[in-house]
Amino acid sequence: ATVEAGEKFVKLVNECEGSLTGGAEEAELTAALEEAKALATSGLETEEVYDLAYEELSVVYARYLMAFQNPADWNFNEPVTIGDYYFYLDKTNKVARVNAYYGGEEEVVVPEKVMTADGTEYLVVGVGGGRVSLWSENVKSVKLPATLSFINDRTFSECFGLKTIELPQLLDSIGSEAFR
Repeated sequence: ATVEAGEKFVKLVNECEGSLTGGAEEAELTAALEEAKALATSGLETEEVYDLAYEELSVVYARYLMAFQNPADWNFNEPVTIGDYYFYLDKTNKVARVNAYYGGEEEVVVPEKVMTADGTEYLVVGVGGGRVSLWSENVKSVKLPATLSFINDRTFSECFGLKTIELPQLLDSIGSEAFR
């Protein structure tokens, strides 16, 4: 498990470093990268340390990626099923909205990114279609990604078994009756 957590962390570090272009807006991400690397190489390379470094860095990286997005420009018009999720994609801005979850898991972790069959990655920035809840009734807990910007109206209104939900720091809006 420690090796897997370390590999996941290294992958995120490489992705962050690959995004850097030398712009002024990168100061926070650069500092977070250095802190995360220092934590991960502190001599305490355990699964918990890697997970902590990953979580802290992923929030800053999501904030960095979102700085280049304008939600007013998002147009989710391309439906696609990936695994147990039904997404709407905005192919221009490379962002996705989770419209539904049909899996049987009680504990759901919504991904930060999804990859389509053609290999294109999309940043997951929203959940819910707005009219009705399309989430499995079995869901008891949901962890939303650090990249999430909004939760639409009535998204979890039919999830009667939902006990806990982990909201991200970057969340800008929660629609009406999202958790009714």
